Amino acid sequence: MTRLRLLERVDTLSRSAKALDTGKPEILIKSLIDHLTAILSARISLCAATKGFGAPDLARAGAGAEGLRDLEKSLEETIKKFEPRLRDPVVTFKGSPNAAQLAFTLTGALKPDGPNLILTAHLSSDGQIRLIH
Repeated sequence: MTRLRLLERVDTLSRSAKALDTGKPEILIKSLIDHLTAILSARISLCAATKGFGAPDLARAGAGAEGLRDLEKSLEETIKKFEPRLRDPVVTFKGSPNAAQLAFTLTGALKPDGPNLILTAHLSSDGQIRLIH
């Protein structure tokens, strides 16, 4: 069995990544949505390997307007910290805040001068966040 050394593997991956980079914003947007979904579906208390990675406790959504605004700000800070490709993220909850039927919009723009994005997020019954572009 032939094994590549670490730097050879990095070089191979780098060339593969360049081949995949077609300059199409759709590819970047899909990658961004996949990563945001992973971030928002993880819970901070369960991610010991990376401090602060994951969404805060979404049960605070039912804690009134002040709790809801705190949750929006906390989600925005988490997104800023762990998704650097998104500029100026803004989270806005939709409808009546209810942890069982949680929905919010996430707006921002791709860095450096990419298009504005509007994503809709829903909390599914299995506790995962689903993002729709």
